[in-house]
Amino acid sequence: MNIIYHYPPELLTLLIDTIPLLCKSKNDTLSFLRGSGVDGNTLADLKRRVATDRENINKYEIVRTTLTRLNEKGEGSLKPLIWGVQCACGALNAELLSVTNRRRIEQRV
Repeated sequence: MNIIYHYPPELLTLLIDTIPLLCKSKNDTLSFLRGSGVDGNTLADLKRRVATDRENINKYEIVRTTLTRLNEKGEGSLKPLIWGVQCACGALNAELLSVTNRRRIEQRV
């Protein structure tokens, strides 16, 4: 059976490189993925590995494995995740603007 990937490799690479940077820990990464619409069954073995073999799995492997599974599922499976990344990046941008504005105010005082 041929597996048809529905999203270009460039998009997957960007997501794999970005999502781990948005999350502080492995558990945060799993929570982010779950909160972005990834079902618990897709994450169950990864969650178990984090709980039992924490040193031999990293955030990038968690994201890469999850995205590959979602891409193999087909059309629409990555859409909630992409939305989650957009929301997280928007929140990050808002926080950066807030920090920048605070610094400007502090410099004036």
